[in-house]
Amino acid sequence: MPATGNFLCIDIDLRAVPLIFSRFMVEKPFGNSRFGAVGIAASASILLLSLVLNPGFPGANHWNLNALKGFQLISDAQADTPDFTREYDFGIDYPDIRRYNAPDFYPENRAEPISIEEYLPKSIWEEIRQNFAFPHYHDEYVVHYEQWYVSNPKHLQAVFERAQMYLPYIYDQIQQRGMPSELALLPVIESAFNPHAYSRSHALGIWQFIPSTGRKYGLHRTFYFDGRRDVVESTRAALDYLEYLHELFDGNWIHAVAAYNGGENRIRKELARVGPHFKKFRLKRETRRYVPKLIAVKNLVEHPEKYGITLHPIHNMDYFSVVSYPFPVDLHFLSSKIGVSMDEMSALNPGLRVAMTPPEGPHRVAVPSHKYHQAKYVVYAYEPKERLVWVSHLVKKGEILSQIATLYGVPVHVIAKHNNLQSADLIVAGSRLIIPRPARLKYQLATRSPKLKNELLSKFHLVQEGDTLWKIAAKYNVEIPKLRMLNKFGVSDYLILPGQKVQVKQ
Repeated sequence: MPATGNFLCIDIDLRAVPLIFSRFMVEKPFGNSRFGAVGIAASASILLLSLVLNPGFPGANHWNLNALKGFQLISDAQADTPDFTREYDFGIDYPDIRRYNAPDFYPENRAEPISIEEYLPKSIWEEIRQNFAFPHYHDEYVVHYEQWYVSNPKHLQAVFERAQMYLPYIYDQIQQRGMPSELALLPVIESAFNPHAYSRSHALGIWQFIPSTGRKYGLHRTFYFDGRRDVVESTRAALDYLEYLHELFDGNWIHAVAAYNGGENRIRKELARVGPHFKKFRLKRETRRYVPKLIAVKNLVEHPEKYGITLHPIHNMDYFSVVSYPFPVDLHFLSSKIGVSMDEMSALNPGLRVAMTPPEGPHRVAVPSHKYHQAKYVVYAYEPKERLVWVSHLVKKGEILSQIATLYGVPVHVIAKHNNLQSADLIVAGSRLIIPRPARLKYQLATRSPKLKNELLSKFHLVQEGDTLWKIAAKYNVEIPKLRMLNKFGVSDYLILPGQKVQVKQ
């Protein structure tokens, strides 16, 4: 125990002293008399307390004061009062590290300053190199593509600059599945990491899914969302497909990757014809060079110094995080609230075709990782009426924009703005319009009640063969000038066509 001044300081609850002595004396009695032991213990306790509480006893004031503080601390803690964590000085001369500079208190810390780079995650290129697992493969096509990439450093630089948004996520998903890290480089040769890449065979997205294979693996396309362009969904589907091919071809990744590009049936036929000798396969030019191109990229990443190239620095940390909401979210709205440019938001959410989550869900948005918490909660700070939900309207034959605007309760100019219409009259039957509507309204097009829908439609008359403006006015007991006003007809506009809608009520 540390010494204080010239006296020994023992911080002890003095109320426990009689109990300690009595316990000791009962267990080790003098003779066979327990009563005698208890008496001796009591006497000794009283003597000790009288000495301590006697102001003339050396150190008594210090001991007594600290004992009282200890009692108060225990009482506060038992009462669960907010102040029970108050700091007290019990006279113990422990060093207070707040009085010392860290290098003085911990001499071993007197090293040279550490750069911030040492605290950052490893380079993703280092991680990828450590997990290469493809069998060795080399042919003249590998050499050809190595030389091509070395001769086009700007192309490779642009590809890896785009990759910094998506590669950490893709590599993480590959690692979770225990797959070779070469697969993380497939988007380099598939799409150059461009989620909007589109091929002559109608393949789309970073992983270049054709429509049929995309649908097979759950990548659907709607007016609002395209799963083939979405990084999260397409990566899931691509890895599912590659795992299936790997199992189909008995664990041979070379054959699995070739089948990813050329089709499993083609590779199966070649295996039956010439066995597992990939160099002897008769494949289309693109498929034959597909695997060598991937191997060439692998070699460049594994030994960049050998080829005299510099890889764009990418840290192995998530560039984006996914936020889910219980309601539709407009990308423009979210972008302005979290301070991220619309260009970056669009690049992180390439699957959103109209810059908003589908009205029916899922309402999932990718944001820069450092903005995750802000994005998660900032939208709740705004009244529901300030948010927008969107509906899609299929233009029917004879419809005009004013009718559609009335149907949804949205001004004509708002619909024109969000659909890039230069003129309110330039709408074509069969096209779709996106219509923003305040979320505070109790209904949406997809969920409105039949009663409400009938009420809205009753404001219009569907023109039939033989109808005239006079007949319609007489049928609905409306004056012709009012019909002209409601439908913005000119004085000389008498021609109406079958299938056209004429508004007959305000």
